Parts: sequence; structure tokens; C-alpha cells
Amino acid sequence: MMRRLILSAGFVFMCAAPAHAVSVDVSSDVIRVTTGFSGAELTVFGTQDKPGNIVLVVEGPPRTMTVRRKSNVGGLWTNTETRSFANVQTFYEVAAAGPIDTIAAPEILREHRIGTQNLSILTTKGKAANEKTQPFLDALYQRQQDKNLFAPDAISLTYSGPALFKARFTIPALVTPGQYKVSAYLFADGRLIEQSSVPFTVVPEGLSADLRRFATQNGLLYGFAGMMMAMVAGWLATVLLKRD
Repeated sequence: MMRRLILSAGFVFMCAAPAHAVSVDVSSDVIRVTTGFSGAELTVFGTQDKPGNIVLVVEGPPRTMTVRRKSNVGGLWTNTETRSFANVQTFYEVAAAGPIDTIAAPEILREHRIGTQNLSILTTKGKAANEKTQPFLDALYQRQQDKNLFAPDAISLTYSGPALFKARFTIPALVTPGQYKVSAYLFADGRLIEQSSVPFTVVPEGLSADLRRFATQNGLLYGFAGMMMAMVAGWLATVLLKRD
């Protein structure tokens, strides 16, 4: 009930604010990641005072990510090639009332980086992907999709009134802490009329924050501790199985 009142108040405020072709807000400006965090739902809602198609984009803070290729060398699978990519969104998802390729021309969508295929991901050398790096880039996209961090297709955007729209985004458990942004684009006749954006933050708290801080500041020790815990767990499992 309280959540509905907050959302309704947000709609009233947005309608009373100075006129904009499109305005957007979120149900929560802070998502707290605690121990046992299994994901969260973010409702994005807004208004438009001109006819057209709304496209919503939620994107996480960009990072540099590395993709490794393993090969069989002397009977052992080991990393033989690596490629690093810069400006990779840690989360990216789009919402629209229909297929985005029917809303605007490919070059306009590419200009505004709408759709995962239009993200401006570069190699760490500042160059676009070529025939040698493309397989690694494809693997990066697939890895992000498997973790529900990239959505290849737009989710549904719905209207609760002639000028009131909303969409529900699922923030996965593996989400990266940091500053996120929701952008709303209003297209008419294939042209961008106006855009608006609003930020929200993903914040680790409690034990989750302590573990993340420890892993960041003491990477080698964290890796050694994880290896020791795995060995102890394996030993305990062997002992228990022998008892049975």
C-alpha cells in the first residue's frame, strides 16, 4: 500500500513539474546488497506529454573485462589467449512497447547506444573489434547474458494511462555495486524528440560489503583462503561419506 502511495505521489509531482516531453523516475534510488541478496525488482515509471514511442535503458557502471581462451596443451587445459575490453556496462537492459528496430533506424539506435548490439565496447587498446577479437567479444556478450546482466531482447513497457508508462526491471544477484542510470528516450517518426535520465545506486552492506572490500584489497590472501576452505570442505565430505 505504501509503495503504491509513493508511486502515485511521484506521478502527481511529475505532472505538476515544469513541462517536459518525457520525465522518468524509479521506485527506489538505492538498492542494498546484503548477505543472501538474491536480486531485486526496480520499477521505472514516467510521463510523456507528446505522442511517440518510449524506450527505457538501464545501464550499470562501465568496467574493463577480460576474456580468456583455454586450449589443450600437453593434456592440460590452460589459458592460451586473452583479450581485454574497456567500457563494458556491468548491466544493460532495455524496455519498450514494441521491437526497438521498428522505433528508429539502426544508425540512430547506434548513435544513442540503444540495444546491446550498439554498445560502444572497445579493446583496451582503444580499437573496435576485428576478426581476431570478435570471438572474444561474442564470448563476453554470452557470459553477460548467462549471468542475466545483458538482456538481448527488450522487456515490456506498459501504459497505465494515456501519458503514464512503466516497466519492471529485474536486478540480478550478481549485480556490481556502483552508480546506475535509467534513461528514457522519446521517439516520433523515427527521430529522437527528447531524453531524460535518473540515477540509482547499488550499495553493498554488512558482511557482503566486508567480504567485497577484503577481496579487493587482499586479492592473493582472499584466493588462498577460498582454496583452503574448498580443501577443508572436500576433506569433511570424504570423512562423512566414510562414516556412512
